[in-house]
Amino acid sequence: FLFWGSTWQFDEATKQYYLHLFAKGQPDLNWGNPAVRGASLEINAFLVE
Repeated sequence: FLFWGSTWQFDEATKQYYLHLFAKGQPDLNWGNPAVRGASLEINAFLVE
């Protein structure tokens, strides 16, 4: 495997954990957040134009 270890990383600045399925510097998007889904749809619409 290219990646190993925990998929959860503690962030000292926020004192919270975040999920990353790949590298620690690539946090996953929170798809449960409607604002994230909306922003993604806007980006995709722009790219399709």
